[in-house]
Amino acid sequence: KKLEPYLRDREVTDILLSSKSLGVDRSGVIQNIKDWSSSEEELKIWTLQILGRMGRSFDAKTPFNDGIVETESSGPFRFHSIFPPLSRKGIQ
Repeated sequence: KKLEPYLRDREVTDILLSSKSLGVDRSGVIQNIKDWSSSEEELKIWTLQILGRMGRSFDAKTPFNDGIVETESSGPFRFHSIFPPLSRKGIQ
């Protein structure tokens, strides 16, 4: 629910997030969103839900995913995720 406003914003082309930071790209300018926080577990659950919608999964063989997610409310968005061990700082 914390991401809903950004997922519905048609001007947002990319969302860059980790458990400690959130950035949104509007018109080629990345804005860092202050006061963002999420637990690593919450981020993992959300990421796995999105991967499921894309027909993909996370496992040791696929710690990296990239694709397009279709939404009814705001149209398609690009989704990219990196899990440890490729990402040393947690899910990115």
